[in-house]
Parts: sequence; structure tokens; C-alpha cells
Amino acid sequence: MTAPAARADEGSGHLALNSVYAEGFGAAVAYSLNYERLVVDQIAVRVGISLFGVHAGRVESGFIAFPITVSYVGLRSHEHALEIGGGVTLANSGFDSVHVLSAYTTGDGLEPIGVAFMGYRLHPEVGPGLQARVGVMVLAGNGVAFAHSASDWGDAASAKVATTFGVVPWIYWSLGASF
Repeated sequence: MTAPAARADEGSGHLALNSVYAEGFGAAVAYSLNYERLVVDQIAVRVGISLFGVHAGRVESGFIAFPITVSYVGLRSHEHALEIGGGVTLANSGFDSVHVLSAYTTGDGLEPIGVAFMGYRLHPEVGPGLQARVGVMVLAGNGVAFAHSASDWGDAASAKVATTFGVVPWIYWSLGASF
């Protein structure tokens, strides 16, 4: 007796190479839209963007963040994987200084925020399909702290926060498509 023939697309073990997804919280602090590419079967590189308005009293400005990360997804069973990774988020606001959820930024240029994460990933094999991620993350850098109102600190305290190295536990989840 012979075993039944497997479908041509079944069991190849190769993940879909490209993904686009929206991430909640995560590396861009609030949300981001992302493109990710598997550069080898177990390593994925992601770039994203987050834009939104920030209000401080009567002043309104924008916040922008660019998450850039690398993920290892080699610990997996078909489309289910343990995701481990890290990278940097470059963030900036139009204000002299502003706190966005847990990251302090200034209008002086892009502020780097270190990112390390671990979580579960659903990533289709071979063809297109749903990609989903959920996990825990750590944000680290100068001015990273749980949010407070900058007006509560005053100028001297805001300057101190901007130069103080901080580490904050964070979460992330995402939903999108791989192809």
C-alpha cells in the first residue's frame, strides 16, 4: 500500500515572503502601518509608520514614528511561530517636548527608542493568508517613561525626563495579510 499523494502546496515549510499589517500599541507606541519581508526563511525585516495629531492646551502638532525591526521566526510549527526580535523606533513631534503614551519626544529631531519583543505569530505558509501577532515588548531609551502631563513637570523636569534613560514594558498586537 502506498501513502496518498500530498498536495503540491502542502508541507513545503516556507512562510509567505511579504506582509502588510496594522499594529496596535507596539514599536510605534500607539499604532503603526507596516510592511515586512522575510529576507531568509526565518528572519523578517519590518519598516512602518505612525502619524497622528497631538494636542497640548491650545497648541496642536503632529507625532511621527518609524519602527524598524528584525524578527526571528524559526521556532515554529507550520504557520504557528514564536517571534523574537528587536530594533529601533525613530520618533518626533512638532512640539518642543511631548509625551505620547510612554515615549517622550522633542522637536529637535528623531529620538531613537530601543525595542525588544517576544510573542506568538500566525503566518501563512506558501500562499496568501491572514497574518496575526500578539506579544510583549520592552521600549527603552532617553525619555521613555509611563506618560505624565508635561505641564505637570515644568521646563526643568521635562529637560530631566528627556535625558533620563527609561525602560517600559509594553504590549503589541497586529492583524494583516501575508502573500
